[in-house]
Amino acid sequence: MDREQQLADAFVSVSDTLADDVDPLVLLERLARQAVALTGAEAAGVLLAPARGGLRPLAVCDDGPEVARVLRAQAAEGPVAECVRTGLRADAPGLAADDPRWPGFARAAHEAGFRGAYGLPLEAAGRPVGGVGLLTAAPEALPERELGLVRALSRAAVAALVRWRPDGPRPHDVLTQVHSAVAARAAIDTAAGMLAEYGGTSPAEGVAALYTYGARRGVRPAVVAGALLRRALSPGTVAGGPGAATGGDLGGADPAGAREGAVG
Repeated sequence: MDREQQLADAFVSVSDTLADDVDPLVLLERLARQAVALTGAEAAGVLLAPARGGLRPLAVCDDGPEVARVLRAQAAEGPVAECVRTGLRADAPGLAADDPRWPGFARAAHEAGFRGAYGLPLEAAGRPVGGVGLLTAAPEALPERELGLVRALSRAAVAALVRWRPDGPRPHDVLTQVHSAVAARAAIDTAAGMLAEYGGTSPAEGVAALYTYGARRGVRPAVVAGALLRRALSPGTVAGGPGAATGGDLGGADPAGAREGAVG
């Protein structure tokens, strides 16, 4: 695939809100994957700022525990937290383990083998609503052109996030969409933990089971998670095993319902 086709595919992948299998989490996960593909970074993640404040990791192109740990650190400090605060890109090539700007994040990044980090703001209506974090193993700076492409791709993804509705496109508030994405992620994380405990596996394998089950039945992972949290599905049905014979009802298991089960 030539560069021109790669760019076209990247922008289409984060802008398509009309396909049946697209929801905010799918769009953000595509953005993370495309950011890695365009820049050559080793890992990328997307963090959003819900209405309650703070930052929440929602999508990552690498589910390894080291990357997840670095992303959690970014929720408190680091290039992503800084770019959300300032609205400007934050670059840290050659990141030192004792970087005084973000001591906790820098230490976590070094322990995971990363020597460069970048934060690119996600903005809607002129206000930061989150950021894209890039992590590199090499200390050399990423090319300016590639970082600019990720920034443009991020704008396209936010525009698609604003337009997305489960019942079809219509004008709505972007903060509602941010909250929906956060709620869906919380439901998926909680349900993945249930599956991991049931099967004696890792949370990442629990997430994979949710996605696999949903893909086979043509429903979004957040819907499957909501059904698990409402006890409309058994863990065995989703993960396979002794409880797999037990049926389940996915009807009505929307992300809002999943959120109630996740935090209640």
